[in-house]
Amino acid sequence: GQALKMNTAANAPEWGTISSDFVKVASGSFSGGTNLVIDSLDTSTYKTFKFVLSKAVGESGNTTPLYMRFRYDNSGTQTTYSSSQYTYRLYGKHVYGGTGDAGETSGGSEQNNIRTNWAISNNSASNKYTNSLIMIIPNMESTDSMKNVWLESFGHYYNGTEYAQYLSGFGNCRAETQAFNGFELYGSYNWRGYYTVYGMK
Repeated sequence: GQALKMNTAANAPEWGTISSDFVKVASGSFSGGTNLVIDSLDTSTYKTFKFVLSKAVGESGNTTPLYMRFRYDNSGTQTTYSSSQYTYRLYGKHVYGGTGDAGETSGGSEQNNIRTNWAISNNSASNKYTNSLIMIIPNMESTDSMKNVWLESFGHYYNGTEYAQYLSGFGNCRAETQAFNGFELYGSYNWRGYYTVYGMK
C-alpha cells in the first residue's frame, strides 16, 4: 500500500511507498511438536534477523530447555547444521520460589547446539507460567566469519515450584565457511508458543 510522506525536497507531502529497513518476514503459532523450523530466509536482502518467541510452555508433564541450531541449503535440501561447533553462555537471576543466580554454559568444549533458556514449564502450568525469548542473529550468510547469536530469555518457570527468571547471553557457531539461511528451535518434549521473525537491512 501507499502512505502520505514528504517529497524528496521535504517541502510538500505526497503519496508513495515507504520502504523499511525493519520488516516482519515470518510469524505464526507453534504447537504439537518439538522442533520449530524457520527456513529459507532472504539473507541477500536482510543481514540481521530478530526472532521473538512469546507464551512458550510445555505440552507434556516434563520441563524442557529450548536449543537452537542453524540450517542451510544443502544442494536444494534444507539441512540442520548439527556438528559440534557451537558454544554458549547464559547468565541471569531468579526470584519468587527462590532467589539467586541462574546460568547455563557450554563450558570449555564445543557442543552440537546453543542453549537459549533455563527451561519452559511443564503442561501443568497451562498458559499461566510462560517464557519469552529474543534472539538477534547477524550475518548468518557469511562464509568468512563465525556466526554470533545474542540471547535474552525471560518469564516464568514452573516445575512444581514457581520461579520468575531471566537469562541474558550469547551463542556462537564456529563454522566460518558455512553460509546459513535459517535455524531451528527445539526441545526434548512437545511445546507451544507464538513467534515473529524480523529482517533488518
